[in-house]
Amino acid sequence: MKATGRMYKGEKTYLALYHHDADITRATPPSLEGNAQRAAHVVYSFGGKTQSLDVFVLSHIPDSIPEARIIGAIKNSREDISTTDIINDIQYDLVKGTSPEVIGLARTDIHAYCGNNPAKAPNGSRVSWHETWIPKTKANWKEPSQYLSGGKQEFTPACGLDANIDVSDGCISGWIPGPNASFDGETFVDFYSSPPHECPQCYAEAKHRGFAKTLWRIQKDKLREELMGNCRLSTGMPDIYGKPIPVLRIGKRTEAGSKFTLDTLALVIETCAETKTKIVMPTQFLEFNPEIARLAKAANMAILYTQNWDEFARGAVAHGCTNEWRREQAVKYHEAGVNALFYINLHPYFPPGEREKGIIELARKTGMPHVQILPVRFYKPGIMEMMTGLNPRYVREPTKEMYGPGEYARSYCLEGKIHVPQEIHPEWQRLISENRGFVRMCHHNSSLTWCGGCGICEGFVIPKQPTPPRRKLKRRYKIKRVVGQRKLEFK
Repeated sequence: MKATGRMYKGEKTYLALYHHDADITRATPPSLEGNAQRAAHVVYSFGGKTQSLDVFVLSHIPDSIPEARIIGAIKNSREDISTTDIINDIQYDLVKGTSPEVIGLARTDIHAYCGNNPAKAPNGSRVSWHETWIPKTKANWKEPSQYLSGGKQEFTPACGLDANIDVSDGCISGWIPGPNASFDGETFVDFYSSPPHECPQCYAEAKHRGFAKTLWRIQKDKLREELMGNCRLSTGMPDIYGKPIPVLRIGKRTEAGSKFTLDTLALVIETCAETKTKIVMPTQFLEFNPEIARLAKAANMAILYTQNWDEFARGAVAHGCTNEWRREQAVKYHEAGVNALFYINLHPYFPPGEREKGIIELARKTGMPHVQILPVRFYKPGIMEMMTGLNPRYVREPTKEMYGPGEYARSYCLEGKIHVPQEIHPEWQRLISENRGFVRMCHHNSSLTWCGGCGICEGFVIPKQPTPPRRKLKRRYKIKRVVGQRKLEFK
């Protein structure tokens, strides 16, 4: 997810990045580390909207900024636009040492963008100077109209994950802490928005907004009703599910295990224990917590700790949640009696390497029931090449081929817009076998589906089942997430 921005041309060169929320501050783009110094955070209003921009002074002009979409350059206006400050309620927060020319450049940019569209209720402007800029962002707590959603079963019928729940509107991996970061339940201090820190291989990367301070409030009684079947799980369909949910996945498109949502997570687990709903929770952020461990045991919960690559999980690493840290948390939960597993991301055409062997050996040593592997599939050709070194052009070929150095066939199939691994290395095939042993796989390609059981049931391998067609509703329904929800009674 690229940020939109402009270059400012004055005595120095600056980069301005925009955000639709006034109190959210952009992080320094990773590609500009060492080249960009924060200069200002500017808030402005037009119509009924209030937005912001962040300005960085550049020590030299880069060839490209991959994290941003640069739409043009701004120079100081020659016309008198000083009234723009009042008309658009411009609030300048500048770091001491910044050239005052930034004020004129930002004003020119805002004037060009807002035109003659003033703030609805202008209160004037201000200019403030700071030793360093430490943002404060109010959390936006909301209650969705429905908590549960459908998911994988819509395109992989063999999957046993009937329903899903998230606890925020965006993934925490794109919300980066600064050196003075804190959160008191209402206000984030010294946190920065950085979508480039989100995991590039995440299938949901294009389907959720970057973390924009919106956290969910969940009412236990309402969640219980949904877990007992009073919910709609099929995308765009009016049908009530109508029966108890057997398995709930926590964290469909976002990370649910961060410290910011721990109370909400505990409520969800406790409610599932009461309704006898099994839980599967993949996580990169969940720190060991005795109360969560107690609830997880009562709820028959499986916690799957992702093991990927730190260089492709920069957001988690920025929060201190490295792969080594996650292994430590998984072992602690396992020793506390929780069904905790390792969930290993890998490229399946290569044999087990030292990384994978070490994780599997640790799982055996600590007595975990099994490990689960997840072949990485790619939703963007550029991500595929970045993570594997393979040029995605060859997936257009109908047969596998040798590509680049190495002795292994690197075979992918383009299913829709997704690059799906087809070849499983013989060594992995031997370890997986019938998918019921110590090493299991969660994967589906053009011919087979592997279900590893996610720690709650036996695994299996079956021929790939056809995806059931999705019925389309006529326009007259105009259905949102939940319409006309009614209570159901179960005897």
